[in-house]
Amino acid sequence: YIKMSTPDEAHAQCVALELVDELLLAAMEAVSDRALGAAAVTQGVLDATLQIAKAVDLYFLEPDPGEVAPWRPDEEPRAAVLDTWSRGTIAIREREPLAPRAA
Repeated sequence: YIKMSTPDEAHAQCVALELVDELLLAAMEAVSDRALGAAAVTQGVLDATLQIAKAVDLYFLEPDPGEVAPWRPDEEPRAAVLDTWSRGTIAIREREPLAPRAA
């Protein structure tokens, strides 16, 4: 507590203290938001890694003898019949290299 000689000095000190409080609160909020954002990214990566590991484990899980495994992937479908409109089915003719020009 600082004793002020005039009401104007007391008012100026109150305004300055309020501005310092607002500045400190804004700084703490920014630091907190940044820390929470970094923690959210870390948690998201950990969750995604866990889900991928579970999917890989499930893919290689063998069923018990006599049990039907509904989680097994389907067989690969047969390849589609290629026609002239399919991508990559039209033969490409390559040009023969030109003979060098005489100077």
